[in-house]
Amino acid sequence: MTAVLCTSRKRSKPPSPRKPRPAEPLWTLQKGARRTQFELRYHGEYGVEAQLLRDGELLIGRRFETRALAVQWAEQERALLETDGWSLLFSGGPNIFSSDV
Repeated sequence: MTAVLCTSRKRSKPPSPRKPRPAEPLWTLQKGARRTQFELRYHGEYGVEAQLLRDGELLIGRRFETRALAVQWAEQERALLETDGWSLLFSGGPNIFSSDV
């Protein structure tokens, strides 16, 4: 038996590297030299991803159907951290509770 080498198949290009979606910062807390940030990332029809970062590294990520639910969770996490001695450095401003998007 003779082996046949198939060379007619086109080689596809490797996929382009994924570009990170821009984040909406909600708040930053500090305790000593450590920082905890909370950001939202929008994924269109897939909802809103809430990300809790510790010193720039992802600690927790959760997906929500709406921005309002993601912000509600962010504020619960913030309250827990503040009771543990974390201090507010930055807050996203007056529209943090807006239910847009």
